[in-house]
Amino acid sequence: MYRIVMVFIIIFLLVASSAEAGNNLVLNGSFEITDTTGMPFGWNIQRSGDASLMLDADAYVGEKAMMIETHKTEDAQGNYLSSESGRLVQTISIVPNSHYILSFWYKFDHMSGDSIKYYIFGEANYLRSFTRWTKTMNLFESGNENRLDLTIELFQRTSKVWIDQVNLIKLKPNTNYLSNPGFDDVRKDGTPVGWIIDVQGSPTIKVENTHIYGDRCLSIEGHPGSNAPKGYPTTDRVSVTQPVLLKTNTLYNLTFWYKTTRLSDRFKVEISGESYRLPDSFEWVCKTVTINSKDNDNAIIRFIMEKRTGKVWINDVEFIESPVDEDGQ
Repeated sequence: MYRIVMVFIIIFLLVASSAEAGNNLVLNGSFEITDTTGMPFGWNIQRSGDASLMLDADAYVGEKAMMIETHKTEDAQGNYLSSESGRLVQTISIVPNSHYILSFWYKFDHMSGDSIKYYIFGEANYLRSFTRWTKTMNLFESGNENRLDLTIELFQRTSKVWIDQVNLIKLKPNTNYLSNPGFDDVRKDGTPVGWIIDVQGSPTIKVENTHIYGDRCLSIEGHPGSNAPKGYPTTDRVSVTQPVLLKTNTLYNLTFWYKTTRLSDRFKVEISGESYRLPDSFEWVCKTVTINSKDNDNAIIRFIMEKRTGKVWINDVEFIESPVDEDGQ
C-alpha cells in the first residue's frame, strides 16, 4: 500500500511539474522530484570510481540541483588527473525530421581548464567552466531519429559542477524561443529566471505586480546622480539580456509590452547589436520588431536603460518565427 501511494504521489508531482514546465520533454529536468532512494526521479545516474553524484541545495531555481564531483586518481590517462566519471542519462522520445532546442544551466566550483560535455546523437559538446550560473543551448534537427539518449557527463576532471533546469523543447509554429517571457518565475535573489541582469551605478530592478499579462512584470528605474557625465542625469545603466538560437534565413518577430514614467530620454531594445529606440508611453503599449536571421544561428535580445532617469516596465516578451502567408511570403 505504501508503494502504491508513493507511486501515485510521484506521478502527481511529475504531472504538476510538467504543467509548470510547459512543453519540456525532459522528465524532472529541475531535479525537484526524488525517488525512494533519494535520487532524482526519471534520471539514470551512472558513475565510475568514487565519483560523487548527489542532489544539492545550491540550485539555480527551486530547492535542488544535481551536483557531480570527480577526484584525482593515480590511474589517470595521459594529461588527465582523474579516471572517474559521473553521468546523468535520460532517454527521450522525439519526432523525426523536427527541430529541438536543448538547454540547461550549470556552474563550476572554480575556474579552470576543466569542462563538462553533453551528447546529442553520440556527438560530444564541450562546455567551459564558469563559476556563475551559465545557460547552454543547442538547436538541432532530429533527422531520422525517434529517440534521444540525453547524456551530461563530467569525465577525467577534478572538479565539482552543478546542473539545473534541463529542458528539451520541440519547435512548433508560434513557439516562443524565450524562457520566462512574463518574468513570472523569480529566483531566491529576486531576479527573473532565465534573464541575465547587468547593472552599473545604483538603479532599481524589481519584479513587481504591475502587469499586462501573467502575474508579474519587470521594472527598471534610474535615479539622478551627482557624478553623471555632462549632458546626462545619471550614471545608472541596466541591461536585461537573454540569448536565443535561430534557424538560419528565417524571419522572426520580437514582440513585447512596455510603459514608462518620467523618462529623461528613450530606452532601447537591441537584437544582436541592432538598436531600436522606444518612445515614452504612460500606458501599456505593444511593440513588434521583425528581423531576418540570414546566416546567423544565434541572437542576443537585450533591453537597455543607460544614463536615464525615470522608470520602465516590461512584460510578455515574445520571440517567434514570423508567420508565413499563403504565398509563402
